[in-house]
Amino acid sequence: MPSILRTLSDLLSPDAVQALSWRIGTDERSTERVLATALPVLLVALARHVANESGAASLLAALERDHDGGILDDPLAALRGTPCRSGETILAQVLGARRNPVELEIGRQTAVDPAFVSRTLAALAPLVLGAVGRERRRHGWGALALRRALGTECTYAEDVLPGSVGVFEELLEAEADREMGEDVPDVGEELRRRLSRV
Repeated sequence: MPSILRTLSDLLSPDAVQALSWRIGTDERSTERVLATALPVLLVALARHVANESGAASLLAALERDHDGGILDDPLAALRGTPCRSGETILAQVLGARRNPVELEIGRQTAVDPAFVSRTLAALAPLVLGAVGRERRRHGWGALALRRALGTECTYAEDVLPGSVGVFEELLEAEADREMGEDVPDVGEELRRRLSRV
């Protein structure tokens, strides 16, 4: 079964990078760097979120209600569209009070202003849940299967971001404890290259 991270990386064509750059107000090179880190981090955050029963139940309910994967049929339209509240809502649920530290760390690792990181995460979050929701529907995942699938995604994330995933897991663990001009870069190709080593 193709990984969710690979599915998402396949969506990140140069046109997608350009569309997102226009939406968040930064250059394509900065967008490329943030995307290559933000996608794995969001999947790691989802894995942490479903580590307990209440988190898994809330994610399953959200996937059933709002995220059937239809957004993946036209990701460019989603990235070019007017920013909506759904991305912010997802981040509030998944990252909670750790959103700012996570954004600061992504900014530090990518040398991109955390304000642009924040906009990128909000734009990506609906796509990530759309990809997870499509796989859930396809395979009929319940809470346990969803937890296992996202745990596998953490392994892929470690391969894409060697040495960095642990840093983000520590940041997310703190929240879990508290609550329970140049050519447009092809970031999707870069992620696919890294994943091909898995």
